[in-house]
Amino acid sequence: MSKEVETRIAKDWQTLSITSGDQARYLKIVRYLAGSHATSTYMVSRHLREACSVVRRDLRKMEKRGYVIADSNGSNNIYWSLRP
Repeated sequence: MSKEVETRIAKDWQTLSITSGDQARYLKIVRYLAGSHATSTYMVSRHLREACSVVRRDLRKMEKRGYVIADSNGSNNIYWSLRP
């Protein structure tokens, strides 16, 4: 599943829809999410060693592009997984 998302990210980068920096960050996130069913924003930020606000911003952008899916149960926790 992560290969399909990685391919879509590469195509978006080639068409200049995203920057090189975005591509690198998105690929790190995709590769981390590929190893789990659903992961919280906090755990992704901890893995990347970045602030939650930065990771949340990137994940929201990725959600708009169709790379990831957000699942919230009404609390502050949002769980992220790769879009099939």
